[in-house]
Amino acid sequence: MKILLVYVPFCTPASPPYSLTYLSSFLKHNSPHDIDVLDLNLEFHKLKFPEFQKYYQHMQLDDYDQKTREYSIVTKECYAENNKRVRRGEKPEFFDVLHERIADKKPDIVALSIVYSSQAFYAYALLKELPMTTIIGGPAVNEKLMKVADHVLQNEIALLEFITQTKINTDQLVTTIPDFSVYDLKEYFTPHAVIPIRTSSTCFYKQCTFCSHFNKVPYNEFDLDIIKKTVIVSGQKYVHLIDDMIPIKRL
Repeated sequence: MKILLVYVPFCTPASPPYSLTYLSSFLKHNSPHDIDVLDLNLEFHKLKFPEFQKYYQHMQLDDYDQKTREYSIVTKECYAENNKRVRRGEKPEFFDVLHERIADKKPDIVALSIVYSSQAFYAYALLKELPMTTIIGGPAVNEKLMKVADHVLQNEIALLEFITQTKINTDQLVTTIPDFSVYDLKEYFTPHAVIPIRTSSTCFYKQCTFCSHFNKVPYNEFDLDIIKKTVIVSGQKYVHLIDDMIPIKRL
């Protein structure tokens, strides 16, 4: 069985998605299935903004502020217009092209990672059209997405149990080191590859009255040795910490 993990538009493709990288490595180490990844967010931006891809890969600091202001304006307009298209029941830009990228992989299951609310619209359009089994997960999953997806899963354990159809003994899981070699890192909108690293899950504080994400989810810190190995295996020099919260002592 082939499982395709997909990251959908829209967010700036400055680095490969951590969620897909971790899931891909986790499933490859703990299941016998064929696991593949597809960063459709990057593919969209390559098609829509090739001039900015070229600029950010060879950028000069003397005009960085001006170019970034231009980029911010045109991308916000693009995202807003495409989201409106989805709300009107129309296809967003490059929909057929990106849909075909998924079909070309010939997956049995497509799992979409929904990290930002801005990704919900394109994800909704895809979920309505994809003929194979679909799964969604991530902090930005909403009720509208739940209605068009076949399954909603909470974490990597639930996804592993779904594709293997077995109850997982977590004590027997293989330790996962995210493998960023599944992407062509030279295609991202930066002069050098930047690796996203998560050193913990959820939030240690849990006292914000307005919190709807992590107030009931246990806080967990990852082994620093695994983080070190992740950076070494990646072969990259630039790292972006993406923790939701980091205690001062931990940092």
